[in-house]
Amino acid sequence: MYIRWLADLQAALAFLVCDESTSIFQITIELMELTLAFGCHGITKDKDREEILRIHNEYRANLTKGATVIDPNSKKKQDLPAAKNMYELEWDCDLEAKAEDAMNMTCTQAARGKYSTYGHARGLWHLCITYNKPVEEYGVKGVLEKWWIEGVSFDIIERRFDNYHAENFVNIECCQRFGARHARRFHSKSQENDQTGWFRTYFLQRQK
Repeated sequence: MYIRWLADLQAALAFLVCDESTSIFQITIELMELTLAFGCHGITKDKDREEILRIHNEYRANLTKGATVIDPNSKKKQDLPAAKNMYELEWDCDLEAKAEDAMNMTCTQAARGKYSTYGHARGLWHLCITYNKPVEEYGVKGVLEKWWIEGVSFDIIERRFDNYHAENFVNIECCQRFGARHARRFHSKSQENDQTGWFRTYFLQRQK
């Protein structure tokens, strides 16, 4: 993947440099656009893909040093221990397509049927998160932060917990802290439900 990206980058640079009318500024913009292009064909915009990936990798980088999660409402804090063997996530266009497909199903149909092996807790648990206002008002960061702060719901040091409140966060925490070597790629996506005005978010995790 990197070699192909580098070859494309070199080809683009050679083309732009050969055109004497092209300014350095234009070359920079073209290269930035090439660098950020994911090559996916879903409904998600590249700028949203980049932001989702960046935020998740920032969270993961923080976990390698230990992190403190703070609930913005209750101000409750939870100190997370430092993670080991934490990999940087890559975007997977195939997972994006599957996530969009899953969003057009019911939670039960997707989680316990067609995509039962894609990272659902114990292969049975599922949840469709609903929003009371357009997801654009939350923004990508707002939606992902709501997921992240669930780390304050339980004691992550005490690993005997196995209940609904912990489970909602454990799925990402297990991926990030305990099973990072198996989770190289991640995708999350939101889509409007026209009938209710709510928004559905679907998360898929590919394990190797």
